[in-house]
Amino acid sequence: MDARRAAFLVGQSRRLSSLVSALCRTGYAVSKQQPFEAEDVCFDTQNGALYKAGARLKRRLQAGRENWLLETGDGLIAESPLQQSSSPGGELSAKLQEITKGRELFVQARVKSRGRAFFIEGFAESSFGALFVSEKFATENGSWLDGRRALEVVQLAGPPQELARLGTFLRGASGLADGECDALEAALAALGLPLPGAPIPERLKVQPDDAVVLAARKVIAQQAYKMSANLRGTMDDRDNEFLHDLRVATRRARSALRLFAEGLGPRRAESLHAEMGSIARLLGKVRDLDVFLENLPERMERARMLPPSREWLLGCVKARRAEARDDLVGQLASKRFLNLLERVGRLASSKPPSFPKGIASLPATEAAPLLVGPASKRLLRQWRKLATAPEAAELHRLRILAKRFRYAAEFFRPVFDDESAGQYLSALVSLQDCLGAHQDAAAAEAFLQEAAKEAAATNAPPAVILDLGSLIQVLREESAFHRAQLTQLWKAFRQAKLPFS
Repeated sequence: MDARRAAFLVGQSRRLSSLVSALCRTGYAVSKQQPFEAEDVCFDTQNGALYKAGARLKRRLQAGRENWLLETGDGLIAESPLQQSSSPGGELSAKLQEITKGRELFVQARVKSRGRAFFIEGFAESSFGALFVSEKFATENGSWLDGRRALEVVQLAGPPQELARLGTFLRGASGLADGECDALEAALAALGLPLPGAPIPERLKVQPDDAVVLAARKVIAQQAYKMSANLRGTMDDRDNEFLHDLRVATRRARSALRLFAEGLGPRRAESLHAEMGSIARLLGKVRDLDVFLENLPERMERARMLPPSREWLLGCVKARRAEARDDLVGQLASKRFLNLLERVGRLASSKPPSFPKGIASLPATEAAPLLVGPASKRLLRQWRKLATAPEAAELHRLRILAKRFRYAAEFFRPVFDDESAGQYLSALVSLQDCLGAHQDAAAAEAFLQEAAKEAAATNAPPAVILDLGSLIQVLREESAFHRAQLTQLWKAFRQAKLPFS
């Protein structure tokens, strides 16, 4: 996690007494060992904010008391005992807010640790806290899975190189192996679960010398991984971002199936692309309503809607969302969708052909311009076709092409120059975000038009219909604002350095 911490794997036959003896013979001083037994519940946000920051949040049950523990690169912050509220408070709460930006916390893993705790006095006035433990990990059905035996070391004082010196001794004279992960990572790996935020594993990242047929399978595997990682959170409605990430992964998968059809097998790719389309539409329907609800309070304030009108509209939107979610969850829980995920997984893990033809035979470095270039040209042609005052449908088409171009470029991001690719994609994302905000406003206006018809048909109070009209005007002003930004954003995008030729 940080430069002051290290973990080492301990073989089943290794005893703490022999390890302590070896340390003492080398000149280290070891304190009396104390029994240690604890059960930790590990937390993080949907996007893995704590994990990305090198932090760990645990609710620890030890000796009949519960404490919140937050481990960061700045040290250990603890709130003890656990307050009546189930959320951390005090200094720990402030630090959490800084890292997570207020995102909701979810349980990631449960770990039982049992062993001995002690201190090590080293050279150059260095000191370390140490835990020699055996771990168990909770499974989904409530049973416990035997985990690793580990020695965890935290440097408390002394120059940083002393932790490296201790590590060299433990790996050499004591024969311990480096523990490349901590208890949370070990638990998730043992249970076959993704790391917090589901970062793409290194083995699935495209390399410059990968042939297109291999790169295509890696890209499909990335999206399958993201879809699986966000499926349960979407079905349980834990956080709207689970659904958002599942939707993005589905769209990226469809884009990859279209882009790499030649290297994946055209018929197979076309079949999966079509079947994923129905799920993408259901995800989009719920996501659009989530975005609408997220922006609604501020928009209703600007429209000066009366409380009864706000209540009526919120009830209408939530009812539509509940209906759309029921349809979505039914499909996600269906055997057909599970079969679809299996088919995507089989395609991702299938053996690439030994003698591919055409672009599919080229290394990613050479193929990237040939595959990404056409997407860029389609976007440029659509911009040139726009009228002076383009219709919402024309801008929506431009947005779709910008999105497909962005996905294609990002698939090959590892083969482009980092600096130029970063600047170029940043300009493209700004353009796409503006087009997306315009589309959100257009979709919200269409929803409100339907809501106004429903209000009239159900004899809602006249004030509700008038307030809906005011809200529609707010959305039209938003659309005009985003349209006014487009020309400048397009100019910045076209001026950015193309990361491929």
